Amino acid sequence: MNPIVISERYAASDMWKARCLRAPVVALIFAVIACGCGFFDGLDGINMSWQEEVRLPGGALIVVKRTASGERRGEIGGPDRWEPKAMTLRIPAASAGEAVPPEWRSQYIPMLLDYDPSNATWSVVATFAYCQAWEALGRPTSPYLAFQSRAGGDWQRVELEASRLGQEANLLVSVRATGESALVREQEKQVRSRRAAERYRKIVERWTTNC
Repeated sequence: MNPIVISERYAASDMWKARCLRAPVVALIFAVIACGCGFFDGLDGINMSWQEEVRLPGGALIVVKRTASGERRGEIGGPDRWEPKAMTLRIPAASAGEAVPPEWRSQYIPMLLDYDPSNATWSVVATFAYCQAWEALGRPTSPYLAFQSRAGGDWQRVELEASRLGQEANLLVSVRATGESALVREQEKQVRSRRAAERYRKIVERWTTNC
């Protein structure tokens, strides 16, 4: 057989194989475009859940359930830099007795959880990490937001009590973009909090911003 004919036959076979391999890739690209590029958006999305030991200011140790979702902010500032978009905190019924509050939901980062048995009131103090959130709030003088649930009622935004100043944070603030372990222990949180800025470690009266 003519070697030139053999060469052309193999070349044609290789071209056919290449087209077959390219077909699924091309189809995937068109599918992504048709869906509004949702596939690529999902690559940067963050969704996680975990349980966490929390030492209440009164001394009791409870375990709460938390979730967090957001999006990555790129490599600037580190590979784990991300912006929270939604966070939840659920207090187990066994910890709350009859005053079981609904799930706390917010775009802000919860840093302090407290319970006052005298009036069956749960309190959450939250903060923010990025300038956009601070500006959306009207550039407040305090970086904290306070919420309360009394006798199992809905969470309400309230004024931050002066008695909160100086209180240590007892919730995990520096949540990793790569996710948390199934149960975050109190001791681990204490170690990690040492590397956080002061306003995330405790409720401070004065703070500075680069915004």
